[in-house]
Amino acid sequence: MSSIEQYLSDEVMFNVMEEESAKDLWEKLEKLCMGNNLTNKLHPKKQLNGLKMEEGCGLMEHMDTFNRMISDLLRLDVEFDDEDMFMLLLNSFSGPYEHFVTTLLYGKETQF
Repeated sequence: MSSIEQYLSDEVMFNVMEEESAKDLWEKLEKLCMGNNLTNKLHPKKQLNGLKMEEGCGLMEHMDTFNRMISDLLRLDVEFDDEDMFMLLLNSFSGPYEHFVTTLLYGKETQF
């Protein structure tokens, strides 16, 4: 139990200090940190909304980061429709992909 406690901040420790076993401490930490409450959803949502492709980052590496963020939010029961995910992805592209994004957003639709 002391091995876990040494890594906790004072704010977190205050919330778990009455636990008497390592198992109880760990379960309380899971509830505090991994629960599906609003606070635990806002930070990853903010990160996803602010995601920008870094200069020198490869497309696949950026897609992996994007997909990991989406997966983390899906585990927190955040729902996305396909259109929202597509727009989040397009907004995250920068550099050489900006012209591609512009073409996708404002290009003419053709009918065959």
